[in-house]
Amino acid sequence: MHITGWFAYLRRTEGGHGKIRSERTIQTYARSVRAFCHWLLRRRFVIFNPFDEVIFPKVGKPLIKILDEEEFEKLLWACAPPHEKSPLAERATVRNRAILWVLYDTGLRVSELCGLRLENVDRKQGVLTVLGKGSKERRIAMGQNCQRNLFFYLDYHRPEEDELAEWGSSGEDHIFLSETRLPLTKNGMTLLFPRVAQRV
Repeated sequence: MHITGWFAYLRRTEGGHGKIRSERTIQTYARSVRAFCHWLLRRRFVIFNPFDEVIFPKVGKPLIKILDEEEFEKLLWACAPPHEKSPLAERATVRNRAILWVLYDTGLRVSELCGLRLENVDRKQGVLTVLGKGSKERRIAMGQNCQRNLFFYLDYHRPEEDELAEWGSSGEDHIFLSETRLPLTKNGMTLLFPRVAQRV
């Protein structure tokens, strides 16, 4: 009774930012308190968990914002840094466009994309082999535009073995590499694409 009353209170009062809390926020609070009650029960500070018979607030799945074709086209053009025509700038442009096409065409998670290796690309079939959550392997077909951009990057702009050796990355087989010739990381991606989006 007290817990459901607490839920009702959270729904009708404002949070720290002066806004009414969402059901998702209320559920987060409830899960935290339930975990604390589980800890109290394990330590025998209480004899039962009051949350065991409580129905949590229902929360719908958040809608994913999908880019339309025009927005995606603008992102592709923004991959080219303005007023920069060096070979390294061209390499970054081609790489970033390949990354965008792979993400857009296949729906890979950023961590999955960063983990892609050369052996994961089946050029004949136009397929990527991806190692996802729980080490589950799946094969994902690429569209023609995705293949064209990815293969162009691999064939003409990804550093070759002699260049990798000069940078101490001999034998590096990740597909997408940073400017330091090391595998592009998830953190690197979070820094990279906000800059691209700002150019749009």
